[in-house]
Amino acid sequence: MELASVYTRLTVTPPARLTRVEREQGPRELCDVLNDNPHATLVGDPGSGKTTFLSWVAQTLARALLGEPELLARIGMAGDPPFPILVRLQDLAKFLAEHDDASVAEDAAEHFYGLLDYSVGEDGFGLPKGYLRRRVLGGHCYLLLDGLDEVPGEAMRERIARLVENVVLLGKNVGNRHLITSRTLAYQDSVQLAAYVTTLRLAPLAWEQVTEFVDAWSRARHGVNGAVANSPAPGQADVFRDGLLRAIKKSPTAAMFAERPLLLTMLAVVYGDGMRQHAIDAVQSPSMAASSAIGELPAARAELFGRMVDHLLKRREAHAPYSTIVRRRCLQALALAMFEDAEGVQRTMGRREAAQVIQPLLQQNAHGAGLKPVDAEDCIRFLDDEALYSGLLVSRTVGEVEFSILGFQEYLAALELSSLRDEGWKRLRPHLHDDRWSEVVLLVAGCERRQGLREARRMVERVLATGASAPPPDTDALTARARAVALAGRIVRDIRPYGGDPAADTDFAKQLAAVLAIFEPGGEVLPEHLRRDVGDALGEFGDPRLADPLANRVFIPGGTFWMGAQRSDARATGYDVDAEVDECPVRQVTVSDLRIGRYPVTVGEFRQFVDAGVAGYLGRQHWDAEGWEWLTREPRTFTRKTPDNDKWSSQLSHLNHPVSWVTWYEAVAYCRWVGGRLPTEAEWEWVARGTRGRRYAWGDDAPTDAHAMYARRAETPSPVGIYPLDGQPHAIRDLCGNVLEWCEDWFGKYKMDGASNPTGPAKGSWRVLRGGSFLGPAQTLRAAYRYYNPPEYASAIIGFRVVWPSAGGQA
Repeated sequence: MELASVYTRLTVTPPARLTRVEREQGPRELCDVLNDNPHATLVGDPGSGKTTFLSWVAQTLARALLGEPELLARIGMAGDPPFPILVRLQDLAKFLAEHDDASVAEDAAEHFYGLLDYSVGEDGFGLPKGYLRRRVLGGHCYLLLDGLDEVPGEAMRERIARLVENVVLLGKNVGNRHLITSRTLAYQDSVQLAAYVTTLRLAPLAWEQVTEFVDAWSRARHGVNGAVANSPAPGQADVFRDGLLRAIKKSPTAAMFAERPLLLTMLAVVYGDGMRQHAIDAVQSPSMAASSAIGELPAARAELFGRMVDHLLKRREAHAPYSTIVRRRCLQALALAMFEDAEGVQRTMGRREAAQVIQPLLQQNAHGAGLKPVDAEDCIRFLDDEALYSGLLVSRTVGEVEFSILGFQEYLAALELSSLRDEGWKRLRPHLHDDRWSEVVLLVAGCERRQGLREARRMVERVLATGASAPPPDTDALTARARAVALAGRIVRDIRPYGGDPAADTDFAKQLAAVLAIFEPGGEVLPEHLRRDVGDALGEFGDPRLADPLANRVFIPGGTFWMGAQRSDARATGYDVDAEVDECPVRQVTVSDLRIGRYPVTVGEFRQFVDAGVAGYLGRQHWDAEGWEWLTREPRTFTRKTPDNDKWSSQLSHLNHPVSWVTWYEAVAYCRWVGGRLPTEAEWEWVARGTRGRRYAWGDDAPTDAHAMYARRAETPSPVGIYPLDGQPHAIRDLCGNVLEWCEDWFGKYKMDGASNPTGPAKGSWRVLRGGSFLGPAQTLRAAYRYYNPPEYASAIIGFRVVWPSAGGQA
């Protein structure tokens, strides 16, 4: 397929620095955001479309410069197009390893200009010496720098991150634009670029984008655009499109895969392969075709990759000089060799070196078949043939070979490790927690699960055992155990679509309980992504912290405090430099005793309400008149009235996350179902601030990733209670960050009613929200921060918690 015929627009989550109104608008078109952010890092998960987008931008700009300026609109540009230069940062790392100039500072931009000179000198492109350097230094270029995460070695990655910062600094002065890409997992700590490079996080494809891609793919596959009059092509494309969309919706796993462009492409290819095979079966064996399933997709990721690789190996099998089995074995060995390179994971390998990797396998095949011995040229010919026949290998750099898609390299390396059995585990074990190997580890588990549940269970046990063994010198016992538990949880979630429970009959539950201390204050603060993985594992297998709902109804004695904030007088009560006008005036307020949920209401808790049907979510008795009228007017259903179902179904795999996409009406109905109500705005702020007037729920310390989830460090809320410095005195968790929380009040200026008790307006258009969210910037985490939305509004960043009046004291 030509890129121009199937490319589908991408969206990014709004940068945290936007206004709250802009952030509330949700994902934005990537091309639109780039216009406002000429220097940015595009961060996303594997297969999210980063590299393809850079190719798309480079191709579009090149065509515009060659006489098609109207194409600029595709990427949201107009006017004089900048000159595109697409560079893979792994090539820069290789250049530094081979041609480093010790007389130049390690992070100097001169090294990058040297790579440009070297590229022109090596390849030529018909360009004069120094051409690309002069273009960059002259300005009005678009530098597209791909794959910061693919740079081998942590030290080299950090060096190139600093080097890229200097390239951007110099380029800003001459009007260059810069777009860098990285996988999410690798873009953290010292590898992150400076603040003048905006971080843009790719959003998963929405169903509208999935439909857009599938429609374009179907039309291109059947040649609709070039079809003659009265051609059956349009009808065939419609049948293919509708069938593929049904198959994706039918499989929860396929629906999850469809959120990433690479995996969506694979779904389309595998589905088309299956339809083609069914048509062949219908001719050759009508009875077999009649009994086979039509339009189904693989349930698990390793299976999907396996089907895709098989498709590519077999599509021109008759032309290949070796059998599919031999070719696959050679590619597996090559993929693993690139991962095990002495200098770190490699995306490319020299042709001669690659030939040495596969020569023993081809020699063994020749010996078994009674053929002449295989020499180096035979092996190089094999590599060239694979580029021609399967497309799994390509040669983008003179003298080098690589896998066309990183996912294929990862899958084939995993397949090789799985085939090596115990030896494969020994070779995998040192890399279990290396982020460059993360996809390989999960795919090895998938390959093991394809062999049977016992093999998958054995891998889970082996991973858990790494946490119980003697930890490395720089890792204490709790950290080692937490890393093992987090990885085991990711493995189990990844291979669960195959069926069965790979954690059964292991000590997974015991190990999970043993690492709960990582969420509490007092010990070492583990990395956020590790705490999140452990929290997600708890959600998968039953979070013991949520087992007793009554124990999580925390008694808060009443009292009097100063509510609100102001920034007009630094000597007066409630001064806060970030205070907003809605937080004024500061006033003294008295609150009665109450009990409040330790955590915001979780997905698992809200699911019980939904599953209760007419005794719960569908029960008229739990809704006020306005809420019931809203529910009956706006049914949010697939097959029955439930919370907005496409948003709701995606939450069900994270039972210990705060429930979101819930309107004020639904929050009120749930609270009534459990015998409580929403907190008043004063009650919420009293719990967060106390008599001392804390700036945040934990105190006055500025927030970090150990205090709360904020600033869009992830695309969904986090599991509840995983921030160890979230130290509200009564251990109420997630008050600030994660999700905004609905309050009882209408939004508006407060009036004082009698004994210093504030009451909100008697009516209004908006209900109050408190607490900041995983999307908002740090200043929205302040305990005095106020927000609002209409009661029928729902969003990924809005949840709630319950209050129970406690007039009789703690009991």
